[in-house]
Amino acid sequence: MGEYGRFLWQELLFPPACAVALAGLPIVARRSGRQVLLLALVIVAVFVLLLSYSVNFVRNLVPVVGLLLLVAAAGTVALVELLPYPKLHWLGLLFLATCMLWPQVTRTAWRVRYLRQPHTMVRAAEAVHSLPRGLRIAAEIPEQLFTVDPVVFSVDNVTSHSLDWYRSNGFRYLIVKDERQNDEERRMYHELQANSALVVNYPARRLGLEPGPGGSIVDLGIHPEALALIRHELYFNRGMSLLGYEMRPGQPRSRITSLGGAATRSLRRGESLQINLYWGASVRQTGDYTLVLHVLDAAGTRVAQRDLRLRHVDYPTSRWQPGELVVDSVDISLPVLGSGEYRVLLGLYHETPERALLVMGPPAAGEGPLVPLTTFRVEAR
Repeated sequence: MGEYGRFLWQELLFPPACAVALAGLPIVARRSGRQVLLLALVIVAVFVLLLSYSVNFVRNLVPVVGLLLLVAAAGTVALVELLPYPKLHWLGLLFLATCMLWPQVTRTAWRVRYLRQPHTMVRAAEAVHSLPRGLRIAAEIPEQLFTVDPVVFSVDNVTSHSLDWYRSNGFRYLIVKDERQNDEERRMYHELQANSALVVNYPARRLGLEPGPGGSIVDLGIHPEALALIRHELYFNRGMSLLGYEMRPGQPRSRITSLGGAATRSLRRGESLQINLYWGASVRQTGDYTLVLHVLDAAGTRVAQRDLRLRHVDYPTSRWQPGELVVDSVDISLPVLGSGEYRVLLGLYHETPERALLVMGPPAAGEGPLVPLTTFRVEAR
């Protein structure tokens, strides 16, 4: 009941209207007792009904708003009629009406200015596109804002996972709201904040500066040692390098989901491969490189191939930052293969296969500029 009273006093009628209604109500009651009694019974009945609810919202007051405004209007007229000179009635009515409407006008003007500001989470969604986005991003933002973004994943609550989990699964940025529901969530939130770098901060909702919740974008940093993956380091010329991969059976994906460091090398006939590759670049790249994957059978015959620019959808190699870690999904569809061992080879080239990047270091058995990545076995079952 106290919250309803506060809402009526501070946000619905405001103090001037409440004061006029309370002052004029006794006068109205003396003149029109039955009508006032009927109004009072309806209003009291609504409040008694509201008190029976286990969960209350201020919108529950909608049925009595009109009645309360009617009481305020009647109180205003009753007070004005107390003035000794009829000619003052209009001035008195204008004065009281101005006192009651002024808070409403100023509040409406503030609300219009407030709603013209961009929503904090829309600003956060836009800011993500300007960040070095080689790794994944977890966001407490509706997924509709990221429907075609391969590395941004909408989550209900970032505190559902620990700092170690995010780092091992290749997450670098978190978009977090500052509205926490319980002590454990607040503890986890402060732990994530304390072990990350603040990228941008958004004002809390209570400050009334921008629509939407307060929050921030935080950078967990780049931690290759924490990644759950299969280490397979390859160093190419032009400063390109491969840190490792993760692989498991599955259909090609539209987003770069984590595979949890999977190292499954056994497939059933008809299954395809999901592969994540983790790349790095020691210098700024001037071109956009294409990755080629070949799958060879035991006789060296190519049975499947994939050629596609690295992170072609959103983050080609020309945008990579020196020292950044970049994950890309390079899923490959496979035909129905016979049982046996198969090799996966990879290579990089710029513009044409003749302009391939060369692997630095000891040569490895491959096919021209391609080098081995991994092997898998197709089971007969």
